[in-house]
Amino acid sequence: MSLASSNPMGMTQVAIPSPDLLQIVYPSDDWFVEGRDPKAHERQLRLDRGFYLFKKWWKERNIKISQLVEEHSEYCLYGIPELEELVREMHQRIAPRQKNAGCHLVFGLGAMNLLNASLYATSMYHNVRKNPLHLDPLPLHEGEMPPSWVNIDRLYVTQQLPAYLELKKSLHTGLGLFASWVDFPLHDTVPQENLVEYVTSLNNPNGVEREAATQAHYIINDRVNHMPMFYTDEPARYAQITLENDWISIFSLSKFLGFSGSRVGYAFVRDAEIAHYMKYYITLNTHGLAIEGHLRCIAALRYLMQHSFLESFIQWYVSELQKRWQQLRQVLHDPKMELLNTQAGNAWIHIHGENAEKYLRDKYNILATYGTEYGVSAEFVRVNLLGKQNEFDELLYRLKTL
Repeated sequence: MSLASSNPMGMTQVAIPSPDLLQIVYPSDDWFVEGRDPKAHERQLRLDRGFYLFKKWWKERNIKISQLVEEHSEYCLYGIPELEELVREMHQRIAPRQKNAGCHLVFGLGAMNLLNASLYATSMYHNVRKNPLHLDPLPLHEGEMPPSWVNIDRLYVTQQLPAYLELKKSLHTGLGLFASWVDFPLHDTVPQENLVEYVTSLNNPNGVEREAATQAHYIINDRVNHMPMFYTDEPARYAQITLENDWISIFSLSKFLGFSGSRVGYAFVRDAEIAHYMKYYITLNTHGLAIEGHLRCIAALRYLMQHSFLESFIQWYVSELQKRWQQLRQVLHDPKMELLNTQAGNAWIHIHGENAEKYLRDKYNILATYGTEYGVSAEFVRVNLLGKQNEFDELLYRLKTL
């Protein structure tokens, strides 16, 4: 049986996207405002995505983040040097023990772009070392340099469950030439020297700190949720983590700042060759980066660090999220619903004996993300706690009243 596919004929299968995934849902500031929308309690409450809580901090200070139109308007392939300097300074301030000073910094169009790039780069790194380069035997035009090619020695990719499985879907749709997905219980059935483990910490969906759980030769760390504001149980814990064993560490600057729509991801990479291959993949995949997102992050980081607001920004956010967790625990009395975590930006809930999607929809008219999307049973659900205040208030109302 091929580990690359469960299809008995060994054929590659592609999942057909649901039309629902293509719908654009714009958040509203007006719904569930007492006295304004009399049908607010009857509307569907979407708690499946969103980083809107961050915007409250920026809005309260009436900060204008802008750049001159002509500034940095030239083509941007790998990022703006000032942003690299600011990102390194930010890490030095919030976590001075992190061992990333000698790492290369690679920017991507969001963290997902970098996750894909890291797999491509690992495959190239692995194969160039295992197989000698050979030249394309096809005839070339006069003066044309022959490209170099390398035989593919397939990698196998795995991840502990529950997990954010968009990487698995991405592998099947775009990177299947290089690697095959292996469900975590089968990871020891493939050669460990060909195994890649993605470690997500803090984990998506349940906010748990994780370390590698296999003997995989390649460990790639997804640290998109590894932000100090998500350590709501023990905020000082973040500053103690050194990352000294990380080969590749992938972060999201736009999520850290609350500008998730700006799509600015970055990775600390220890090996220069891996960094080179990651940049090459990003160039092929998106042909450069979105300069507007970089300018917005530069302006925000300048503001936070020049005015010494970085620490207070984080402290404010930790405090806000701690309040939400406390309020959630106070109202969650449904005997079928068990809260499984106490920190991070999402609440992971076990609804015993029920299909979580149907139960939340029928009883509370709530839409969230469900266990099947993370490789576990349909009794589990992830509820986003980072929505707007009126959305969170409505969640509390429904859990307490219905």
